[in-house]
Amino acid sequence: MTDQVCRFAGALLSAVAWAGAQTNAPARVEATTTNAAPIVVTASRLERTSMEMTANVTVITADQIQGSGLIDTAQALETLGGVYLRRYSGNPSQVDIAMRGFGENSHGRVLIMVDGVRINNADMAVPNLQRVPLQNVERIEIIRGPEATLYGDYAVSGVINIITKAPTTERDITVSAYAGSDDTYGAAISLRGPIDDTTFYSASSMWDRSSGWRDNADYRTVNITGSVTEKFTDRIDATISAFYNDNKYGMPGALSREQMKYDPQQTLTPDDEYKMKLWGATLSLSAITQNDARFTLLAAASRRDSTADMVSWGTSSGNMLDTFQLSPRAALPFEIGGLNNTLTLGGDMYYERLAFRNSSITTGARSYDSDLNRLTGALYAQNELELTSQLSFLLGGRLERSRLRADTLYYGAGQDTDSTCQNGSSWDAGLLFRPIDDLKIYARVGSVYRYPFLDEQVSYNGGYPIGLNDDLKPERGMNYEVGTEYHFLEEFTFSLSAYQMDMKDEITVDPYTWRQVNMNKTRHQGVDLELAWQRRDVATAAIDYSYVRSKFTDGVNDDDNVPLAPRQMLTLRGELSLHTDFALLAALRAVSDQYMGSDFSNKADKLPGYATLDLGLRYKPSFVQGLQIILSCDNIFDNTYANMGYFVDMSAYGMADTYGYYPANGRTWRLAASYSF
Repeated sequence: MTDQVCRFAGALLSAVAWAGAQTNAPARVEATTTNAAPIVVTASRLERTSMEMTANVTVITADQIQGSGLIDTAQALETLGGVYLRRYSGNPSQVDIAMRGFGENSHGRVLIMVDGVRINNADMAVPNLQRVPLQNVERIEIIRGPEATLYGDYAVSGVINIITKAPTTERDITVSAYAGSDDTYGAAISLRGPIDDTTFYSASSMWDRSSGWRDNADYRTVNITGSVTEKFTDRIDATISAFYNDNKYGMPGALSREQMKYDPQQTLTPDDEYKMKLWGATLSLSAITQNDARFTLLAAASRRDSTADMVSWGTSSGNMLDTFQLSPRAALPFEIGGLNNTLTLGGDMYYERLAFRNSSITTGARSYDSDLNRLTGALYAQNELELTSQLSFLLGGRLERSRLRADTLYYGAGQDTDSTCQNGSSWDAGLLFRPIDDLKIYARVGSVYRYPFLDEQVSYNGGYPIGLNDDLKPERGMNYEVGTEYHFLEEFTFSLSAYQMDMKDEITVDPYTWRQVNMNKTRHQGVDLELAWQRRDVATAAIDYSYVRSKFTDGVNDDDNVPLAPRQMLTLRGELSLHTDFALLAALRAVSDQYMGSDFSNKADKLPGYATLDLGLRYKPSFVQGLQIILSCDNIFDNTYANMGYFVDMSAYGMADTYGYYPANGRTWRLAASYSF
């Protein structure tokens, strides 16, 4: 049924898009707000609008976020951005982001930033999307497709940049609170304003907790952020910001097929829990010269201190991750033979230190201490030449080198020290054609790469380090893409991109040895499509549709499907004004079936497809400006499904095959209110 829905939607969208393309385009409008000023996409590192980029770009604005009644960044990406997410427990801190047909550990191929600072972890832990209160988000920029030349590691299948609200010249205060099913509560406050004529501040705080839909799926989060901006002149400014995040949640784990059918809310690991504290600071400097050359410097430092008490395994492991980033950049406009040209030069330096401490829960005896240190340095350049007023050519390249040192102390068995160096390089070329202001057509080609996570490069067998894996290679690939974006009839936006990614040495874990290995070559082919319509004070509607075919292209699994990569994904969302003060909100998500994790030979039963419907009612009383109340219900039909699951073939050992499912949340509701003044 889900596949039929997706196929029908894809055909319908194609017909609507073709019909829209036959009309004459009026004056330029943005997709998000009619007659709005163009939004500068900072994730491009070139500070351009989406119409000036050779990429498929989606921008989620603060108005969209506020009007949706959503309470965390994961929900915003899924509902408003059409991004596919896999969830381990319903906890918004345990979300695996997937783009363009990448399966296990897909978050390692998506670069995620907050105000330009990379928040991807050096280890396999998923990025913490709870780090920024959603109320403090100005916009979220989603670039579908690689940006390896500008960012290198992680930027293989996409880039997501979360932009927080900047300090303002006028005071702005927003308070919000919500309550919902499963003992879910939360509250937040954000403040912005001037300190004096040249100094401005921004601060926010958020607290939430929930018992969770599943047993042992409870979570609690505390967030505090703050920033101060000093405008030395109209062209020179500096911002210093800091954040603190305290997160604790249970880990309900997987269920067998029979257990999931009997009771998807149960857990087999009632005492497993994870605790994490994360804090850091960022300094950014920006200067614009008289000839519009732009110079920026970004320096950031953070620490993650976490503990995983795996009672079901009998172990307690703690780890501390320190990350330092230094990123200078210069964008230099000049003319070549009378043609406009912009050269962007920059560099990135990262230092990451991951310290493991492992001990027995029952005896307290230490088993090992492991310290992993990685230093990475990169230089990149990208040049854009305007061949005509309508056609521009982009060319760029990046060189990067990484050095990893591993020191492990085995209690009672001595110490082991090893190191390795790896090189990364990429290039990118593109053509952008804009025959009219409201239409862009682009084509691009380029290479990508990704280094192994630290705990992929140093394998851990059942939580025990087994040494540096010198045979593990970085992932590499080539990307080919064409696309278009068109704004028409003042109310419609249409975007379409088609791509092929040829990858080699994708990394996965061998389920029998627990050691990371490079897979055979894979090919990811697909289409990303979006159609949005907006009529102010009447209604809005949007359709996001993705089709991706991910296959192995050599080796023993030649022509088999990549596990955990559904063919089709569909998101329908809309808003209908019922009255001056009331609006109906709706979002439908449908995902086709997919092969279970680790099922490289495609012999096991598939993870079934699913569809969910979310509904909400928003009340904005006209007699109280700034007040908003939203009552919403997610998965209103209480569908039982899982979008994460694993299979282990045990036939070689004469044992039954193993299936593990991670049930997603059933029906949940919440009442949220916010007030801005």
